[in-house]
Amino acid sequence: MLAFSLYPLGKSIDQTAPENTNPIPELFYFPKTGFIKNIAFGYNNLLADMFWIRSVQYIGQHLISDNAFPYLYHILDITTSLDPRFINAYNFGSFFLATWANDKKEGIELAQKGIKNNPENWEPAFELGFIYYMAHDYENAYKYFSLANTLPGIPDMYKTFAPYAKGKFASPDQGIAMWEAVAKMSDNQFIREAAKNNITVLTQKKNVDMLNQAVQTYKKRFRKFPSDLSGLVEKGLISKLPEPVGGMPYDYDPSTGKVTAQIPKLE
Repeated sequence: MLAFSLYPLGKSIDQTAPENTNPIPELFYFPKTGFIKNIAFGYNNLLADMFWIRSVQYIGQHLISDNAFPYLYHILDITTSLDPRFINAYNFGSFFLATWANDKKEGIELAQKGIKNNPENWEPAFELGFIYYMAHDYENAYKYFSLANTLPGIPDMYKTFAPYAKGKFASPDQGIAMWEAVAKMSDNQFIREAAKNNITVLTQKKNVDMLNQAVQTYKKRFRKFPSDLSGLVEKGLISKLPEPVGGMPYDYDPSTGKVTAQIPKLE
């Protein structure tokens, strides 16, 4: 019976799309969530999987065309209404909406729905904390990271996010270690990319801080600044000059002893 119900549904979706559009129908043509639930006949999870596949197709099509996702929340809302415990749909969908699709409001709404429907699962709470963190709303980031920390199963390395959001890093090394953990454990490619970018920024900051400290040590010992950074190696203050990170070279002013580098804003 489910097959007979789904076939006309799929046909109606495809045939109602305007001519000369891309082969993936826009989400505008998907029925209301309530209607879908009424015809599911108990096969909610199977239908949720079908709509999840459609959402992935929709994202892929628009990533290579207009980079606009006006109906993505609609299909994700259907997916998670059919299967309220579809954690991957909440996690990936909320982060993608809030960051890549630049719709923080809908991303937050989807994550909050995930928390409501899965109060014992740490992942939606952590995801919402991450969304707020990426938006530089550290108060709410701390709130939801802290909530995630109270729930069973959260990896120990993720528990560092709450204190980080509250007070930032005690050192770049702490931040690098945290983001490396995220890059290793997350199956969300967009989160992994954000982690990679933050590691680059923090590594560059760490290197600049180290060079400035070495320059100041040189000044104390020799009563002058080195003429160039290679003098730090020649005098044994550092073993070697760090490689520039991400193609961002180090600039050194021997008149002030100041080492700088172009450091992108931390996400």
